[in-house]
Amino acid sequence: MPQRKLMEFINDGRSPALVCDGRKWITDFGAYFPVNGKWLDSRRTDKNSFQEHVGEDRLGRYQAYETDYHIEPTPIIRFTIKVYHDLSAVVTEAETLTDLHGLHSKDSFSDSTFNAPTFHIADDLNFLLYTFGLDRAGDDYPGGYWPEAIYGRSSKEIPLNKPFVPLILFHGTEKGDIRTADRPRVLIVAPFNFYITSPLRRFADGSIGRGLHGSVDKLLRGTVTKTIFFFGDGLAATICAFGDLLLAFSGKERPVTNDHILLERLGHWNAYGGYYAEIFHGLDEEKLHELAAYFRMEKIPVSYFGLDLWYNFDHIGLARSYSPQRRKYPRGLKSVSDETKLPYVLHLSALDKEHQYGSDGDFSQIYRRIAAQLTEEGGITAWHDWLRTQQHLTAKLRCDPQAAEEWFSEIAQAFSSESLSMLLCMETMGMNLASTQQPNIIAVRSFTDYLFGQAGQLADLADRNLDGFSRESTAKREFIKQNLLVGMFCWGLGLYPFYDLFITNRHHPEGFAEPQAAEEALLRALSTGPVGIGDKIGEVDKEIVNRLVFPDGILAKADHPPFVVPSTIFGDLLVTYTESRSANLSTIYLLICNVGEKDQEYIVDIDMICDDDRLIYDYFAETMVDRVCGSLPPAGIAYYILPPRVGGVALLGFIDKYVTLPAARIRDIRELLTGGMTATFHVPPLHRYAIAACGGRDLQITAERAIIREVMTKEGYQRIVVEPTQEDFTLVITEGCR
Repeated sequence: MPQRKLMEFINDGRSPALVCDGRKWITDFGAYFPVNGKWLDSRRTDKNSFQEHVGEDRLGRYQAYETDYHIEPTPIIRFTIKVYHDLSAVVTEAETLTDLHGLHSKDSFSDSTFNAPTFHIADDLNFLLYTFGLDRAGDDYPGGYWPEAIYGRSSKEIPLNKPFVPLILFHGTEKGDIRTADRPRVLIVAPFNFYITSPLRRFADGSIGRGLHGSVDKLLRGTVTKTIFFFGDGLAATICAFGDLLLAFSGKERPVTNDHILLERLGHWNAYGGYYAEIFHGLDEEKLHELAAYFRMEKIPVSYFGLDLWYNFDHIGLARSYSPQRRKYPRGLKSVSDETKLPYVLHLSALDKEHQYGSDGDFSQIYRRIAAQLTEEGGITAWHDWLRTQQHLTAKLRCDPQAAEEWFSEIAQAFSSESLSMLLCMETMGMNLASTQQPNIIAVRSFTDYLFGQAGQLADLADRNLDGFSRESTAKREFIKQNLLVGMFCWGLGLYPFYDLFITNRHHPEGFAEPQAAEEALLRALSTGPVGIGDKIGEVDKEIVNRLVFPDGILAKADHPPFVVPSTIFGDLLVTYTESRSANLSTIYLLICNVGEKDQEYIVDIDMICDDDRLIYDYFAETMVDRVCGSLPPAGIAYYILPPRVGGVALLGFIDKYVTLPAARIRDIRELLTGGMTATFHVPPLHRYAIAACGGRDLQITAERAIIREVMTKEGYQRIVVEPTQEDFTLVITEGCR
């Protein structure tokens, strides 16, 4: 029998539809926009017939269905649906057949124009979408908001006139089959070009449109807007496959952690939420030297400074020039970097109207000069904050789709020419999609400033008549939910999510105490993105830091950020998981978060995460358990490690790290014919490490190229303290006699 095609387009003369796995998911393809006061509204006209043909392009072979839409008697756009059976993808193209004028709706993303295609979605589909990040031009400075995940069980719950990108549709899982909980059928709908100005929106009749910003007033003949419908199996798997397609299409490779200090090592940041933030205590040359000396003396492996607001500005968020402030850095930044041996991740903002880079609007020239300045000052990464504000303040970046794409590309390429990586911040989801075309954009802030979840810091600001910050106060559970959900999608696009800096100290003085320091650190460790701390000199909790970092300064990381189990999205208990794969071993890290307002009991069947034999280690209770269950307060976190058995033995790994078996630290795992395993590790020698393992009986452990200093029997496992004499050492772990 021929294999059933996962995606098909059908046109029965009544309702053109996209069929996924034998069911209609998308119906009523059409278009909706004004041209010189006349509306092209395909919903009010007879359905056009589609001409069929086959072809091939950069994505591969496709079956095409093509029709023209008219404002009588003039053909306005040619609408083509290309079905790529080998990719389980469909791309729609709306090509202008004449110069179009009078498209303008409003200066707003939520009042989009040139909506092509428009479509309806099936009533029985769940959705997960991400708000765009910008809306109306009249919004108060700085404009826009942090993109957030919104989800629901029916298209009727999709917000009206709220721009978003992308739209992710999926079927509910079968209640009787727990093993399918993470494998629903999934369809992702997103723009496939003009990312910076292309929102999706829901109309009053329930249809969805992919349009352009409402201030776009004209399009030249031959302009083509593209939209992709990508079908897959499993929420996280489909997101990652979708990102792989976009990356492959542009030729960008996924960033690798060990290629970038920003991703590989710990930083100290003075952004909002940190002790040395500009609104609190600030930084200068002297303080940078004091911080560096403190890190050296206490052997705290900080490898760079994330430096906020180091340049000249009159208003926060608007830079006049990217030269170091003379009163703070009279010798510039580079001399301090040379002396401390710590480079910088350097903050950027939108440009002030009175900036010092000329007024010709040539962003390519402006950013080449800025990039050269960052390099001269010892920068290794351009931390471009206030990106959406720049678009909010620049009409051309909203009304001209091509100019907007070129602006974003020119920024990235300017920094790339100076070998500077980029961290996006205060970005839109359109910018995140566009980053798939820029190899040096490697990371992104996934939610709002850490400051706005810190009651002590906000109270201090209010006491100084800066109570406007308190209006941005955000519940901790919202930080957890949005960082996880937004971070998961951004990872799919090849961006490492940055959950922002955090305070390591539960007892930090001056209103900076972080009661959930361990949980905050754990979230950063699992994020796989940049990890930054913001404590005062003398107040870093070194135990927290040591759980994050190995003695050589390399962060202990999983392979990807936590992926959300789809069946838990709609409840107050968000179940997520990540893993590390090394040699032939896969260790799963299970994270359960209470994102509700009340205490919650939880019971999690690990069969919905894995289908093999796993042991369960409760990380915070430091004990082996038979099942995953317990109780969590609001914003509470439970964390379990699920190791597989190899030769009857389960290796938990470096038990004093949050990520206990990072792939980079495992050279080889082998099962012994007589039972047990050998495990070869790669670490800095002449330090002591605690490694845990468990089996059905007491374990026998021997070491090669390492000295075993201690073996302790704990709650269901054994803790082995070893001191390697070489970088690569081996433990032989077998079960003892009964």
